Amino acid sequence: MRILLTNDDGYFSKGILLLKKELERYGKVIIAAPNNVQSGKSCSITITKPLGIFEVEKDVYAVSGTPVDCVIFGLSELGKFDLVVSGCNNSPNLGVDTIYSGTLGACRQALIAGVPTISFSCHNENYFSHIGKYTKQVMDFIIKNKLLSEDYFINVNFPRGNVEYQGMKITKLFFQKVKYSTRDFIDDLFVSGRDMGEEVLDDTYDVGAFNSGYISLTPIYKSSFNETIYEKILKKIK
Repeated sequence: MRILLTNDDGYFSKGILLLKKELERYGKVIIAAPNNVQSGKSCSITITKPLGIFEVEKDVYAVSGTPVDCVIFGLSELGKFDLVVSGCNNSPNLGVDTIYSGTLGACRQALIAGVPTISFSCHNENYFSHIGKYTKQVMDFIIKNKLLSEDYFINVNFPRGNVEYQGMKITKLFFQKVKYSTRDFIDDLFVSGRDMGEEVLDDTYDVGAFNSGYISLTPIYKSSFNETIYEKILKKIK
């Protein structure tokens, strides 16, 4: 299997390097990732200027663009790939964050190109040990149950770090009500803020499963959650 690995935290991030080590169990892994942090870029694509491509070392490419740019470069110039993986992100990608995430934007681009794809996210870098503990378990589960698809991608979130591990669960996407605001407004500068509302504990949803100690695997259909695909996957699980 040839695996294209990208992220939105940069080719140098600890999360992508740890994930690469785990994915090498399944085949050849080639990194094409941003040369700087691109969090929150969603499906942003660079169309107004040429991009710089730097081969940092063998099979590691730094791209002066977004995660989507990296996937386009990788699939266009680095040969045929069987799988695109994005991550491991240095924060969870749950609920409404799946709209804004550059990590998930890369997966959507892979689906546009017709290549199966998986995203991985972690509570934060203090719990990157979860990458070594659980990636093989997740990958084996996905492969065994034939969950790779060109119609949807699997959004994997390792469990909240300070909660006892409970297992792995296929989940629905939960769109919580979020109040966005500005804060620290000084002159013509401000910082975006948000209030996520109540803590969700219903573990049928990605947010609740994460909060309850589960590895959450959420099927996301190109740009949104698809109820029909969710039900089909549940029937396929052995």
